[in-house]
Amino acid sequence: MTPLAANLARLSTDLRDAGARVLAAGGAFALWAFAIRVAAALVAFVAQIAIARIVGEGEYGRVAAAVTVLGVAAALAVFGLDVAAQRFVARYRQENDPPALAGFLLFSRALALAVGGAVGIVGALALAPHDPVLALAFAMLPAMALMMVQEGIAKSFDWPILALAPSYLLRPLLMLALVGAGLALGIGRGATEVMLAMLVATSLVCGVQALMLRPRIAPMLPPGGARRIEGRHWLGVSVPLLVGDVGALVAVSADVIALAWFRSAEEAGIYFAAVKSLALVPFVAYAISNAIAHRVSALHVRGDREALRAMVRRATLATLVPSVVFAAALVALGPFVLGLFGPGFVEAWPAMAIVAAGTVALAAVGPAERVLAMVGAERTYARIYVGAGVLACVLALALVPAYGVIGAASALALTMLAEAIALGLAVRRVLAR
Repeated sequence: MTPLAANLARLSTDLRDAGARVLAAGGAFALWAFAIRVAAALVAFVAQIAIARIVGEGEYGRVAAAVTVLGVAAALAVFGLDVAAQRFVARYRQENDPPALAGFLLFSRALALAVGGAVGIVGALALAPHDPVLALAFAMLPAMALMMVQEGIAKSFDWPILALAPSYLLRPLLMLALVGAGLALGIGRGATEVMLAMLVATSLVCGVQALMLRPRIAPMLPPGGARRIEGRHWLGVSVPLLVGDVGALVAVSADVIALAWFRSAEEAGIYFAAVKSLALVPFVAYAISNAIAHRVSALHVRGDREALRAMVRRATLATLVPSVVFAAALVALGPFVLGLFGPGFVEAWPAMAIVAAGTVALAAVGPAERVLAMVGAERTYARIYVGAGVLACVLALALVPAYGVIGAASALALTMLAEAIALGLAVRRVLAR
């Protein structure tokens, strides 16, 4: 056997071993999460086309802006407790501490509902006379915040369908059904009616998810309703995660914002299509990260460093290989995919290839950011992503005005590369302890 053949055989064996072990430790969750997110992407694509055709470009723009504001507000309202749930639920289950588990489940949901409710009511009342569309988005905030925390809780118990299907599949389908019913009844076809349908759908789905969670969680809670609340400790962990999430949001938004400010709307449009066409690649990392997060936390609490290092290695390999395959396939099909948007979009293909390289760089460190969040390195997580957000802004300002779409793609890809290096070094240092 030649050296090349021997190396290929060894790599194939490693891949099979990693795949088998990932399937044994969270693989079912990862497969479900990936399948639901892919199906959700298709549903969202169809829903956005339908809404845009129903309400027209101007009203659709109002809906898109309101939904964007809602997403940011909901992320702030949960204080990072949706991610922290995967850490603390696993910890208290591993330590057999039902009172702390019950306390965290109550505290996280109550805080999300209280903050979301307060901000939502104030925002809705203040905006109602001037912008009813945005006011309805704020009215949706309590249910959105609660759903995000419930999603994190369900992930922690290995319930992927209950975690993801309500928000990503049931909610948009119900919203479309309500919009269709409104059209049939002649209620209206504007942005306000669409947001009202979204509000009703979100509230109903949130309630259904809560009712389905309750009987599943009840057997794990202590009798008599005993709870231990450690709010200061929980927020001390979750707030850095929130800061990191805001930094990550800036890191992936600076390129588009800079294009909108410094270049033409056409350039921003074709670039946005190119980046969104790569959405399948990060789904792999998303699925695997959420599948192993609470397992990483449990191994960390148990103190089994060797098993923890082995799990991270396998998860990284299981993330990288499919991501490379998907990225290569999407880039190869890029002209065709972009051509579906229109002939002018094909010129964004080089930018698509550049951004794909960045996504592969991030895939090379696997679930590194989730590992940091699960093993007590949340401040490192926050520093890395705040730094990434600052770097993304600097690169976008330096490259976009002069180089347009290529500059935006280069800024995003270089930011991803820097993130990957920083995350890889941080995880290596943490796991070496």
